[in-house]
Amino acid sequence: MTRGEDDRSFRRHLGAALAAAALLRLLALFVPLDPFANPDALAFTDLARSLAGDGRLAYVDQGAPGLELRAFRSLLYPVFLAPFVGGPLPGGLALAVQAALGLAAIAGLAFLARRALGPRVAIAAAWIGALYTPSIWYERQWTSEALFTPLLVLGALLAARATTGRAALLAGMALGLATWTRPAALAAAAAILLVLLATRARARDDGGGAAIRGRAAGALGLAFAAGLALALAPGLVRNARVVGAPVLLTSGGMNVWIGNGRGSVGDAWRIMARDLAARGEVGMDRWFYADTRAHAADIAAAAPRLLVEKLRVYFSPTAREPWILPWRFLWPLAALGVVLARWRDPRAAGVVAAVLVSQTAVALLTVPWARYRLPMEPFLWPLAAAASLRLWEAGTPGRAALASILVLNAAALAFQVGRGGWYP
Repeated sequence: MTRGEDDRSFRRHLGAALAAAALLRLLALFVPLDPFANPDALAFTDLARSLAGDGRLAYVDQGAPGLELRAFRSLLYPVFLAPFVGGPLPGGLALAVQAALGLAAIAGLAFLARRALGPRVAIAAAWIGALYTPSIWYERQWTSEALFTPLLVLGALLAARATTGRAALLAGMALGLATWTRPAALAAAAAILLVLLATRARARDDGGGAAIRGRAAGALGLAFAAGLALALAPGLVRNARVVGAPVLLTSGGMNVWIGNGRGSVGDAWRIMARDLAARGEVGMDRWFYADTRAHAADIAAAAPRLLVEKLRVYFSPTAREPWILPWRFLWPLAALGVVLARWRDPRAAGVVAAVLVSQTAVALLTVPWARYRLPMEPFLWPLAAAASLRLWEAGTPGRAALASILVLNAAALAFQVGRGGWYP
């Protein structure tokens, strides 16, 4: 088979997976689902209405009534939502656009997996993505994950393929935009920059061929950093003008404070409601960081116990909510994939690792909620696909091992549901 035939075959199989993904999303429309199931959806829609109305991009959070916030949430998602919830377009169309972006993320991950692990693994990963209902659930929520995930995938794919300054610039810009939907993308950008400086892309999209020389690693890194800076600058200037400091957002300190055991979400909001008027957004954010640092010794002493609990929540093998169920089957196979995967392109492998490690680290340093885990999950699809294919190809022993992973997990699920129902 020629390379042209390989490309056509790959695109045909990918098209079938995307068609199945689109059909599943259409069928899911018949399942009632509240787009405000996550309380942050209220904040994002209020911000979008503010932008469409008076242009101020401000809202009052129910946790601190009567006190206006202007940089507490990421900026780009309300900008995306504004034409739909406060402008001329119907709100339901926003969810349709989010579903289309979800399909784009599946395609982008497939092309990244093709370069990293080959076409067979890439198609298997696309089918995992097509059937992955946690993605569909978040696509139907008015929260920033619907925009963050495809931007993160786009930036990773562009970086993995970058051999020119222009491509690296675009990769940096994509990750800069992702940072304005969630600042955790900045950690991914920093890790990917290191990968760009240390590796070269392969000649072919399937990860084959010799390493391409292209531009020197330093030039690619500089172009990537420039793209990142270009995307970040407008928001930093806006926040400096509005809240007095060039910050990405003013809720990072609260997340660090909660995530390091200083108090609950309710405790944090009670402090916000009490002190925000006097301290201001930036001052409040700095107070949370300062209080966390002041108790560093206590946090260090409790760190082992806290880390174990965070890992339990983050990887959550006990998850049994119907929409989130595939996660419990994905992560054991992905863990096996770390060992069994046969990487073809060091650059693409490094980019996948950079995203997974950086996003997991950010979650464990702050709060490891399932919503914060979701944008990392598509990068596990290729690993799970690689493990599944390797086990299947190993004959009877490998297939028995694959079946045992699925059966034991299903048995544990049945036991949990029998004891406590579908929702923990």
